Amino acid sequence: MSDSLYHNYASALFDLVEGDRYEDYLSAVRETEKNLLEQREFLSFLSSYEIPLSDKEKAIEKIYGPLKLPYYTDFLKLLIKKHRIGSFEIISREFGELVCEKLGIIEGIIYSVEKLPAAKIHTVEDAFAKKFGKKVELKNVIEPGLIGGVKVALDGKVYDGSLRNRLMGLENTLMKSGGSR
Repeated sequence: MSDSLYHNYASALFDLVEGDRYEDYLSAVRETEKNLLEQREFLSFLSSYEIPLSDKEKAIEKIYGPLKLPYYTDFLKLLIKKHRIGSFEIISREFGELVCEKLGIIEGIIYSVEKLPAAKIHTVEDAFAKKFGKKVELKNVIEPGLIGGVKVALDGKVYDGSLRNRLMGLENTLMKSGGSR
């Protein structure tokens, strides 16, 4: 399937969002994606051709109905009916891009050796928000190869404040100055 098909599904949900509920829908979409990725048996249940559609729809209502997001359960039911629920990760990414563009949010990744405290992530987000003049949201990803510090991938660029990068910079400086004697 082409990404444009998934973009169309994401756009359809985006167009159904009413008022200022974009962040609520984005949160629901990301939580659904997480559920489907972590609970493979649930995804298998929703994707099965052998299980009646009505059983799958009841499960969707029970799990996602309490969110009280108009059209969200209907959207999920449509994906199940059209056998597209297995591609929810792509639809989620497309939907996230639409919402972030609408709300002026830049999403990125902050790499670290270990899980960072929320306060540290917010400090880095605030620093980049000032730089870009937009809200910045960073997802923490553990990268054991870092010696220390952090590396941030944001808006198509990598900002490397890791100790490894600083040591490589120092090594290059020493090599240049050592070679000019």
